[in-house]
Amino acid sequence: MCGIVGVINGATVAQQLVSGLRNLEYRGYDSAGVATHTGSGIWRHRSTGKINELEQSLASVLEDGPAGIGHTRWATHGIPSQANAHPHMSEGIAVVHNGIIENFAKLRDELQSNGACFTSETDSEVIPHLIAHYQNQGMDAIHATRAAMSRLDGQFALAVLFEDMPGTVLAARQESPLALGYNEKEALIASDMLAFAGHTDAEMHLGNGDLAIVRRDKVIILDPDFKTVDARWTENKTTGQVQCLNGHDHFMHKEIHEQPAILSDLNGHDDQWCQMMAQMPDAMVKAQHISVVACGTSYYAGMTARSWFEKYAGISISVEFASEFRYRAGAIRPGRAGLFISQSGETADTLAGLRHFNNHGCPTIAVVNVPTSAMAREAEMAVPTRAGSEIGVASTKAFTAQLATLLRLAIELGSRNGTLDTKNYRRIRREMEEMPNLVREVLSNEHIIKSVTSLLGDCTSTLFVGRGDCYPLALEGALKLKEISYIHAEGFAAGELKHGPIALIDENMPVFVLAPDTPLLVKTSSNAREIAARNGKLFVLTDDDEAAGFKGEKGVEFIKMPPCTEDQIPFVYVTALQLISYHAALDRSADVDRPRNLAKSVTVE
Repeated sequence: MCGIVGVINGATVAQQLVSGLRNLEYRGYDSAGVATHTGSGIWRHRSTGKINELEQSLASVLEDGPAGIGHTRWATHGIPSQANAHPHMSEGIAVVHNGIIENFAKLRDELQSNGACFTSETDSEVIPHLIAHYQNQGMDAIHATRAAMSRLDGQFALAVLFEDMPGTVLAARQESPLALGYNEKEALIASDMLAFAGHTDAEMHLGNGDLAIVRRDKVIILDPDFKTVDARWTENKTTGQVQCLNGHDHFMHKEIHEQPAILSDLNGHDDQWCQMMAQMPDAMVKAQHISVVACGTSYYAGMTARSWFEKYAGISISVEFASEFRYRAGAIRPGRAGLFISQSGETADTLAGLRHFNNHGCPTIAVVNVPTSAMAREAEMAVPTRAGSEIGVASTKAFTAQLATLLRLAIELGSRNGTLDTKNYRRIRREMEEMPNLVREVLSNEHIIKSVTSLLGDCTSTLFVGRGDCYPLALEGALKLKEISYIHAEGFAAGELKHGPIALIDENMPVFVLAPDTPLLVKTSSNAREIAARNGKLFVLTDDDEAAGFKGEKGVEFIKMPPCTEDQIPFVYVTALQLISYHAALDRSADVDRPRNLAKSVTVE
């Protein structure tokens, strides 16, 4: 969501602030701004729109200095506007903030009664006013910031610049992620160190309640009791090549095409899997039930994986929306374990669910793409998906990597608890080794998928239907289409159409039917017949058009899929669905990599 950057180098920082913000564009935003310490005071500039617009407007008014902070805002409180953009200022204090201050209205009323003048609609503006309030009571900058932090309810990551502290930035966090980095010339602050890819020698993630005093050559971290915290620096191997398109027009397209290589890589790492399984808590191995907790695309990965854990590990599974899970009475019971899925490992609702499980003493596993994330650190066991950095807001390769990791976890767990025999374990491993080539076959037919997708024309609504493991894929296909093309799309279990959704079918309704050759194909074909009988436009994804029962029929479009086993279906069919969404978005001239209103990492509840 919102992005924070900070640079302290003793020279000039504005250009690097803008560069860092550009690297965080993928997180989603509607406005941006920077503040620099010029040596004699704080200079601030903000604008709505894209980073390019900020950079262009900076050219004629830029005042630079040795330390600065920057921000990209994704609106929560108040419309996108220059006044609501960060940094916010009060009495020589500039603040950028990620998160939500839940008690901002009460604090705002209190501060206004003491003479504070607010100029925005945001919750964030209470922070510089609150720090200034405590400074006016005689506190220094550090104690005033800590006092302000103690008054804030909710989630926050902060970077604070003070007029009377040139060359220093204060950084703090509670729940929202914030990291520090350094090289021989500068200290860096970011909500995601991808902002400074290729520029940091080492990085560390602040802990909850930490307050860091960041200077070019020194970092001091204080806990809530003002005790010094040992810095936990780790080597940063991220290169500046992360955001290269490598000949593709969009990051989403590049990341779709990276999936075969990722699947090939995930077929290895046997030694690491042996180590992880040896470290798996016995309570997880013996769990009678696993709650899979996730949001969005990760939730659909969990839905897909449910059948794998039930078939191969013999464990009953429920898949829960993280945003709802912990508010339900009785969600956690004895003998239950938690499996938490998140690309970033910082998804606020999923992280809160993990902590809810931890507080009840239940075993937890996090399946994440970022091994240094909060979820990876706080779960009893973290399983990396190894997808690499994903820049496109709509998740593609991260989803596929989650599926592969979850399938591997299911069979490793089944092997350990005795549910899965050696013969079937080896069969599934062989099928996993075949998946990269099956996905490559789908990608080789991209021109056909593009042609079929063009037939959507100017439709305003679309349905996706499937049975069994294809039901969560239908949900994921619908999500992808609505995310980046802005076509209203819904996914349904094919057998549920007649219980209400079939009322939507007419000659203007395209319906994508996922119809692989499985024992459920005959039932899926019957449901497709019901759609055709009501003049719906059928787009059938199948590896057997004769078995699907529509070969040669007028008005039915086929997307031929390679034959595959039931466990391979999700990997093969979701690749086609990703390409359908991508080309539908291109046909409508949508911003594929940065769709409106969306954020890559959702770090607020």
